[in-house]
Amino acid sequence: MATQPTFEQVNFRAGIIDDLAFLEGLPQRLAKLLTETDDKVAQINLDGRLSIDGKNQAVAALVQSAINTLDQWQSQAEAARKRVEDRCQAALKRTPGSVEEEILRELRLTRAWQRIERVLDGLDNQAFVRYIPDLAKKAAADGDVAALEAMAAELPSYLESRKVFMPSLSAILSEAQAPFLQPEQRTALSVQRDLEAGWPRLQAAFQMTRKALEQRSFRIAALPGWKPSESIRIEW
Repeated sequence: MATQPTFEQVNFRAGIIDDLAFLEGLPQRLAKLLTETDDKVAQINLDGRLSIDGKNQAVAALVQSAINTLDQWQSQAEAARKRVEDRCQAALKRTPGSVEEEILRELRLTRAWQRIERVLDGLDNQAFVRYIPDLAKKAAADGDVAALEAMAAELPSYLESRKVFMPSLSAILSEAQAPFLQPEQRTALSVQRDLEAGWPRLQAAFQMTRKALEQRSFRIAALPGWKPSESIRIEW
């Protein structure tokens, strides 16, 4: 039987549900913008009352209006993304302890990362990428929260320094950390993962739509959906 969400999880999602729905629904709206623009251009071209210049001017005005709508949606999407990210970061923000507790915590994190780094430094890039999931799972199984926190804090910059691209890192660490987090924090991590996966796809959909409008070649076959497995097919 599925686990019922806690009050904290429901309350957290309630604060961002409109923004998430807006972001997730944008690819469909972009597809509709293209089909509606295409239909209206066809109507203009069939209007016998307009001269060739008149038709060109009407089409140009129509396309510019569509681009203005696109710009507005993109601005709204940026704002929605920021609100969701801020809400997630607030939920995940740790409450500091006393000065002594913070010193001990930093010492534990430093020692944990030094131990991990020594192992990683001895691996080539391929072995390193294969090893990270096992390392995270072992830390979770051992209840080694310090190791998990050290990995979350240090691995992104470590990956960058070795010029290694690992898009699955966030999901791997989030899954490993989840058992040690409060319900609201687990939801925040889940939303962050969805945002990290969906945002680049949405940006690609915006770029494809803008190119189609600017080139007045509206009839593209599909746009990326928000979810990794989702493709918005456009019927013409």
